[in-house]
Amino acid sequence: MFACMGLLATSAAVGVWFGAGYRSAAWGVAESRNELRAASLSSERIEGRSSRRSGISIPDVLVTDERGRSLRLMSEVIRDRSVCVNFFYTQCDGSCPGTTRTIRSLRAELARHFGADELVFLSISLDPVTDTAERLAEYRRSYGITEGGGQAEWVFVSCEEADLEAVRRGFGAYDLDAAVDAERNQHAATVTFGNARLDRWSALPAAMDRSQLLSAMCRIMGNSAQQRYANLLLLRK
Repeated sequence: MFACMGLLATSAAVGVWFGAGYRSAAWGVAESRNELRAASLSSERIEGRSSRRSGISIPDVLVTDERGRSLRLMSEVIRDRSVCVNFFYTQCDGSCPGTTRTIRSLRAELARHFGADELVFLSISLDPVTDTAERLAEYRRSYGITEGGGQAEWVFVSCEEADLEAVRRGFGAYDLDAAVDAERNQHAATVTFGNARLDRWSALPAAMDRSQLLSAMCRIMGNSAQQRYANLLLLRK
């Protein structure tokens, strides 16, 4: 994967040297070749593992979504699907708006590779006292987030403070410095993603290059070789 990213960075640098015309043409060639390669890969569903290998252990706590529904986090929201998770709060004026917009774009792009029932997006509030179902629904509307159109479900939830602590710990979304961790506005602008069925997980900065972030997400969340390698853009002869 790192070699792939290095090739991508090299091709981008060459594009800058020769101008935007070369860059656009090279990108089009990469996409065409990538589609051909992806089509040749197996679409067979990868078998799940019988035992856990990762350090991720997500508690099946009760959460409330933006529609006011009470749901169990693992058994009813995530289930055995691939998932993209971020932690936010509606009054955040720092990194949250940018992260939400990034995830909105990723959701649209991932619809090319994942069926709507294979993937779920999950935004978990860090301010459960303020972020009621009504506030979560308003936040969702303010970013123009809708359902349908072949895109995966996106659920906004909050939960009890004690449960939130367990969920953050489960996803590894906490700071080792207790003082920093206690400050809501110091939370990291990361996207955590994985495949609950295969127990594969990772996390990356939301502000990193979106093409590389998308490729990493496909690689970790994919249920088949075709999904896992669909977005690796390589320039090859």
